[in-house]
Formats: sequence, C-alpha cells, structure tokens
Amino acid sequence: MDPIEEGIPLLLRAKAGVRLTAVLGVACLLACAKPLPLTNAARVARTRADLERMFVGQSPLDGSIDLYGAMARAVRHNLEHRAQVLESLLEQRRLADARLDLLPRLLANTEYYGRNNTLSSFSRSIETGLTSLEPSTSQERDGWRTDLTVAFNLLDFGVSWVRAQQQANEALIAEERRAKVVQDIVSDTRGAYWRAAGAEQLLPEVDRLVAEVDAALDRARELDDEGLVDPVSSASYRRSLLDKLRELAGLRRELELAQVELAQLMNVRPGGPLELATPPLEELPIPEVDLSIEQLERDALVQRPELREEEYRLRINRLEVRRAMLSALPGLELRFGRNSDTNEFLTHGDWFSWSAVLTQNLMELVTAPSAIGVARSDVEVSDARRLALSMAVLAQVHVAFRDLRASREELRLAKEVRLVEERLHGVTRDRYEAERESELELIRKQTDMVLADLRAWLAYADLQAAWGRLHGTVGTDPLRGLEDGQDIQALARVLRRSDERWRRRIEIARDYPDATLSGPLPANLE
Repeated sequence: MDPIEEGIPLLLRAKAGVRLTAVLGVACLLACAKPLPLTNAARVARTRADLERMFVGQSPLDGSIDLYGAMARAVRHNLEHRAQVLESLLEQRRLADARLDLLPRLLANTEYYGRNNTLSSFSRSIETGLTSLEPSTSQERDGWRTDLTVAFNLLDFGVSWVRAQQQANEALIAEERRAKVVQDIVSDTRGAYWRAAGAEQLLPEVDRLVAEVDAALDRARELDDEGLVDPVSSASYRRSLLDKLRELAGLRRELELAQVELAQLMNVRPGGPLELATPPLEELPIPEVDLSIEQLERDALVQRPELREEEYRLRINRLEVRRAMLSALPGLELRFGRNSDTNEFLTHGDWFSWSAVLTQNLMELVTAPSAIGVARSDVEVSDARRLALSMAVLAQVHVAFRDLRASREELRLAKEVRLVEERLHGVTRDRYEAERESELELIRKQTDMVLADLRAWLAYADLQAAWGRLHGTVGTDPLRGLEDGQDIQALARVLRRSDERWRRRIEIARDYPDATLSGPLPANLE
C-alpha cells in the first residue's frame, strides 16, 4: 500500500481526536459558566458575619441618652449613613482617577525580533531590467528595539478635562445626598426619641393597669361561675373590661414599636436596654417659628440638598454639550521619544524622534450636530426638572409650616385633656374608696388617664417631628463642613449648638425680615 494511503486513516483519527477534544473543552466551559445557587450553609455563614459587622466598632451605651446623644449616635452609626459616606468616598476616588486622565501618555516599548534567514534585497534597473547589485542586507537576524515616547493629544486632553469637571460635580452631588441622609436621620431621630421617651415613661403604668384589668376579669369570671351576679350584667362588665384591655394592648404595641424605631435609627440591636434622659412632659420646651412663610421659602430654595443636586446635574449636562462639541474637532497629537536599536548596521543606534499628527474622523462632522442637539435637550430637561422640584419644595415648606402650627394646637388640646382626665380619675378614685363607685368605672378612668398621657406624649413627639421636618424642608444641615471622625460627645455638642444657633437666627430673622436663615448675618448679631 502506498505510504500516503496508509497515513490517511491516521490523519482522520487525529482530526477526530481534535474534534472530540474541542467538544469536551466547550462542554467544560459551559459547565463552568452555569450559575450555582447559594447553599443554606453559605447563607447561615453570611448571616452570622452580617450580624457581627452591623454592630462592630460602636460606642458603648453608658448611662442615659439625651436627644442630642441619640441624634449623634444615629448619625455616627446609622448604616444608611455609612453607605452614603462610602458612596461619597467612591466619587472622590473617581474624581482623582478622572484627573489622572489629563496627564500625557508615556509609552515604553521593548521588542525582541528575529528570523530564520537573513533579510536581504537586491536592486533591478527600471530601464533594462538587469540586476544592478548583488543581494545585500542592512538588518541583523535578531536584535532588540526599545523606545520611550511621550504622547500628548490636545483633543483627548480637552475631553478629559470636561469629564473631570463632570466627575467633580458628581462628587458634589454625592455630598449633597449625604447631607440629605443626615437631615432625614436627624429629623426621624427627633420624633422617634420623644415617642420612645413616652414609651419609657408610660410602659410601667400600662403593665400595672393590664395586670389590674386581668385580675378584675378573673374575679368577674369567678362570680359568674358561682352564680352570685346577674349573667347579663356580668357579661356586660366583662365586655367593658375586655374593651379596655384591647385598648391597652394596642397602646403597648405602639409604645414598643417606638422603642424599636429609635433602636433602628441608632443602629442598636432591637430589644436591648435603652435608657433615655427624659424630663417630665410639663418641663419640655415648645418650639416656635414666628417667621413669614416667604422667609422660609427663600431659605429652602437656597439650602435644599435636592435643589443643589439638580444644579450640579445641570452643570454636568452643560459640560456634556461642550464635550460633544469638542468631539467634532480634529485631534492634534504631539509625540517625542527616545529610540534604541541593537542592529549593528545602523550608523546611529540611539536617536530622538518627534512628530505631530492631525487626525479627523470625518463621520463626526455628520454625527456631531445630532450629539450636540441631544446634549442641549438634556440641559433643557434638567432645567425643567429643577424648576418642578423648586415648586415641590415650596409646597413642602407650606405643608411643614402648617403642620408645625397644627401640632402645637394638638399638643395644647392634648395637655388640657390630660389635666381633665387626671381630675376625673382622682374624683373616681375617691368615690371608689368611699364605696360609691364601681371597680369597672375606676379601671375605665385609669385607662383613660393613661391614654391621655400617651396622647400628650405622642402630640409632643409629633410636634418635635414637625419641627424636625421644618428643619429638613428648609434645608438646615447641622453637620455641613464638619470633619469625619468626631466622637459621639463632640457630635452631640455640635447638634445642640446647631439647634441653639437656628433658634437664634429665627429670632434675628423675625426682627430683620430681609435676613435669611442660611445667609451670613452681621457680626454684631451672630
């Protein structure tokens, strides 16, 4: 058999082996690309790690916590604020990275070259077609080439500068979002603190009253079982007690939820001990804002983080118009470099080189008008969105202002009802001790008094929450410009001074209608 014919089966088997190997390789790649679901053990391990990380590095809860201490802990340890801080740091790093794009390119190349024969050539006459020279070479078979070149593209520099400016505005947007998170945390903590304070004051009384109602129900059941009372009267009596018990259960649930809400804001494990420094309700200050709504509107339009964010977004879109225009220009690239070659045939193995290259993508002349038009449309949309947000801010100012006034009136009425219920409870208790009033009526008055206490506390908490919402609506940022790393005590002092400063500026703005809560005041008034 011919040797060629003998080799054909071997060649076919080799090709089949290659195909089988290729199929197996593709199958392995597809198997590797298949997503694997999380196992239960992995989820349990992740949960344990998260529970440890959520509360790591926190300041211990020493003693009772006042309002500003709770706010400071919320700002310092709240997980949402931590995430926003990390986002702000990320934008700062992106800005630093964008600024590095402004630098020229520094290109370093090292090349080893070689071939299996000599690179040679000869010359041939154009007129006669005869070879005029014997084959010759000016290149070694192998060698090294190196070069170090600085390249600077003016168009790329302009585009990178615009992108760096855009990223700088993105970093400022991240700071405004962080300020908004701080405002929301401080405002929410203000209301949650006073609701939790009411819970701390009233939960023991609620527990005592629930125990008394349970005891009264047990006595009513015993009398009913023994047939010592009228069945209808006994059922009515027990139904009244159950109604009061249901009211107390709802009251207890609301109080416990207030404590959980405050623990969440402070990033304290819910259910743990939390002692609040709370004076009696009668000694708590009542916030006042005797300002015109026009002053609050001006301050809100100047200070709100959302409006500042839209202003920065408008800057970014205007810079995008510039970037679209720059992209349509020709690019000029300047190059300067040092070169080296080990080829022994070269007279000069080391030399400097320079060049200037002007390039233009002609298709950019066609697509640039469309890109510029889209960028300008983005500017118009951003400006319209900013105006719409300004209108929403004005509405929020009016809502917060009226909410604060309504909360003051509700607190006044709740305090009056509380005094009336205390007096009725005292009269009913005296009549019960004189055996002229039933136990059911005494329990009812006790429940009504506790409910009145709770409504008064909740009314005060709503007033403080409305005060905090007005702070946020106007855009007050108590921590703007404050360096990170402050401890809890320092943050609490800053928050306290911020409240005092805001009240002082309200007093000044009341006497000077043209003054604002955000702008600078004369030195003799600060």
